[in-house]
Amino acid sequence: MDGWAAAAPSRAHLHQILTNPVYSGRIRHRAVIHDGQHPAIIPPAEWEAVQSLLNDGAARPRGKAPAAFASPLAARSSTRPATGDRLTPSHSRKNGHRLRYYISSRLVNDRRGKHPEAWRLPALDLDGRHADALLRALITAVRIAPGRMVITVAAEILAERLQTALNRLDPEGLVLDAPFRIRRRGAEIRVVLGERRAELDRVLIRNLMKARGRLAALTRGEAYAEIAAREGVSKQRVQQLLPLAFLAPDIVQMIAEGRQPVGLTTEWLINAELPIGWGDQRALIVRL
Repeated sequence: MDGWAAAAPSRAHLHQILTNPVYSGRIRHRAVIHDGQHPAIIPPAEWEAVQSLLNDGAARPRGKAPAAFASPLAARSSTRPATGDRLTPSHSRKNGHRLRYYISSRLVNDRRGKHPEAWRLPALDLDGRHADALLRALITAVRIAPGRMVITVAAEILAERLQTALNRLDPEGLVLDAPFRIRRRGAEIRVVLGERRAELDRVLIRNLMKARGRLAALTRGEAYAEIAAREGVSKQRVQQLLPLAFLAPDIVQMIAEGRQPVGLTTEWLINAELPIGWGDQRALIVRL
């Protein structure tokens, strides 16, 4: 059909095809697989081998709920970001998974208000998967500022655990100042500890090139629908990426060298209502 293009199958679609017993001459009724009355497209033994590979490569066995991880920071009411309000444990659910976060308390106390400066951090990455009871006991306070996380250690507990005198502990060693950064890729958010190194965002670079190509096509007189049909995307997606073609040259150079702020991603640029003026763009991006 003119104006339509077949979309590439997603990972979920491929998984559904690979786990469908119909192709092996069987049918599934709820959780039980029965022999069917239709011929198999692939040998049943081969289908079983594929299921074994899928189970072995899964992050967790099918049907098993994701394990809950205790949060060593959740009980520390002194955990505060640079905004001054406390971080509150929160969670959401997506595709049957429980996703934990630390969010600014103002997001809980004032749900209707807009708080662009509020924090929302993934708890699993921030806590660490292997935080145990000792770590939770040692942490007395956590402060989070842009790009920095300062952790204060309980001197008395540490001295007791080490079986040493309290005055032998170095006071400077009781305060851990760890730089961190937030990486976003679409809906995914990660907390990365350590100093930031130059890292190319190839998705963003590719979208910058697409935006410039689409602007050139529009200049030649092509319509949005023509561009969308040729590239196999929606008309809305063509329009969403177009503002990226108007970025200041120095911002484009910064992205090309991997020196952009960690929050400067394609999705952020799409949702940020990017100003046309280059000076206004720089002032907006420097706050990331």
